[in-house]
Amino acid sequence: DGNGSYIDADGVTRPAMGADATGVTGLPLATPPLTGPAISRPRILNRAFRSVAELGYVFSDVPWRQLDLSHPASANGTLLDVFCLHSDPTTYESPRISRGRVNLNAAPPEVLAALFEGTAKSVIAGNTISRDDALKLGTALDQWVSSSDPTKGRLRSRSDLVGSTTATGGAFASQGFMSQISTLLPADKSIGETREAVVRALADSSDTRTWNLMIDLVAQSGELSKGAASLRQFIVRGQVHRWIFLSIDRFTGEILHQSSEYVSE
Repeated sequence: DGNGSYIDADGVTRPAMGADATGVTGLPLATPPLTGPAISRPRILNRAFRSVAELGYVFSDVPWRQLDLSHPASANGTLLDVFCLHSDPTTYESPRISRGRVNLNAAPPEVLAALFEGTAKSVIAGNTISRDDALKLGTALDQWVSSSDPTKGRLRSRSDLVGSTTATGGAFASQGFMSQISTLLPADKSIGETREAVVRALADSSDTRTWNLMIDLVAQSGELSKGAASLRQFIVRGQVHRWIFLSIDRFTGEILHQSSEYVSE
């Protein structure tokens, strides 16, 4: 339609490239001078993917429309939880658990800001998310997952970063952290590639559905003293101290990984 949107097969109207244009900036058909509207043109990476979120550069087979990871109304956000960059060379399955990922529902703003800072906003321009903007984003995401607002709250999957859509008479009711980006990074709101830098920063370094637990286990052996009236009179003859680490899928309750470490005192 005239607003840079398409009516999808499910009857929901969703934005296309250029829907957030400001003047000619953001319009993919604008004649590009050396600067300005040239940054609005679709990108062809011509290299291997460095993040699952770079699926936002993929052409969707509809004119002037790529896979959308920049609007909360997007129907493509679930791709972040379907695809992975690395798989088991034998089974070709994605790893069940990866070490070192950040829990987006529990990380403090400073940790989130560290993930955002330095992420490229454009593969052409080479500009990056600044320290100040990274802290704004980290604080806003921390407030988002901590909110009691039913349209916000904890992320169930990485796709919730982008948003979710419910069709209502051809329109949409959407929610997702990407709905905040225009106010947090107003200078970048007209270019989908720069908005998606937020998702590219988090998609491969974060986790939302795994509980990581450490159990501090102390097992003692011994005996009760003669005439003992309570366990306070238990005499310890031996003791084993272990730390047990568990990773649990919070959707299914399945234990994905466990290990233990002997503690020597």
